[in-house]
Amino acid sequence: MPNLGVDREFIPEATTEHEKLIKKYPNNSLAIGQLATLYRIQKKPEKAERILHTIPQASWDYALYTEMGRTYASMGRCEEAETSFLAALDDRNEQNYSRAVLDLAIVYAGCLHDGDRAKHYFDRYLSYVLPQSEKEKTRKLAEDFGIQLDE
Repeated sequence: MPNLGVDREFIPEATTEHEKLIKKYPNNSLAIGQLATLYRIQKKPEKAERILHTIPQASWDYALYTEMGRTYASMGRCEEAETSFLAALDDRNEQNYSRAVLDLAIVYAGCLHDGDRAKHYFDRYLSYVLPQSEKEKTRKLAEDFGIQLDE
């Protein structure tokens, strides 16, 4: 889990520490988002959704929308996942690398079964400057979903 810098073996301890931190600093959006990620990884998406909803919508940003999209996707709530990932992309108005683009491709391919949109977002993700290993993993992932990508 390189994005949080926590070893999977210590997720329960990291969760406890984040819960303590949020009790002390209940408006810390970063810690709340990280706690939601920890809950999601532990297959507790309902807790992740609840904790994310403690943040006022006006304060949401790219990272929070992305985590909510991942949470909804893990629950099979495909349309809500799509909406959250699109909100993440809209919030960032990104021109560069964005992991939410790959997440959206996966939602379209595996959850909404929309191959055309999935292809669009896989191709978009591959248009970023990425290490060759990441491009190969992405192409393999698309192939696993039956999506033929542009070369």
